[in-house]
Amino acid sequence: MASVGVRSEVIEVLCYLISELYQFWASTMSKLFAVVVATIPEYYDYKIAHPEHDPNQLAWFRQQQEKGIMLCCGPFFPHDGTGLWVIQAESVEEAQTIVNSSPRARDGMLAESTRVMEWQVHIGRERFEESK
Repeated sequence: MASVGVRSEVIEVLCYLISELYQFWASTMSKLFAVVVATIPEYYDYKIAHPEHDPNQLAWFRQQQEKGIMLCCGPFFPHDGTGLWVIQAESVEEAQTIVNSSPRARDGMLAESTRVMEWQVHIGRERFEESK
């Protein structure tokens, strides 16, 4: 019977070590951030007056994707000036800096309601790991 007690202690220690290793591994990875984007009401008029804005924003999206920062993005439907960007960064401050570097932010077209939130993906994270 002593071996059963030893086994359960070994299993408990292994579970603890696995948990610690996972925490260490997770802390060394870039974090994912969901950016729920909203534009100001004047955005559509601005686009007409500044036809270079959308091509500049699309080029910025592609640059961020090539760097492995922008994982996916797109508007919500029906189109109302809102959308979602999923980005990788080390911290929420870095994620906010990335968002602020976009033409949409630099041109003052993001509404105050735009939110940058760390996103803890529980199922499907491996789909994002390939982009690193």
